[in-house]
Amino acid sequence: MIYFPNGPGLCHFMNFCFLSQEAQAAWVQAIGSVLALAIAVAIPFLEGRLRERRLRGQARSLALLVMNDIVEVRDRMDLVLNNNGVRFT
Repeated sequence: MIYFPNGPGLCHFMNFCFLSQEAQAAWVQAIGSVLALAIAVAIPFLEGRLRERRLRGQARSLALLVMNDIVEVRDRMDLVLNNNGVRFT
């Protein structure tokens, strides 16, 4: 049997202390397996979200870098085509 000096805690949870050592080990292994499975699913999900956020930030930075150039090209095209009565806005 397992003794908990700081109070009953886990002992009262499912009468854990009254189970055989084999049953206690089986419960610990089962709970550990479920936690490992949850972590194995959560890590790729969280990494995907972080990757998506990073790519979105890179795309935004690139858009800001080329925005002035695009506006300049638009203005020059507007000047060239203004002679033909065409205006880009």
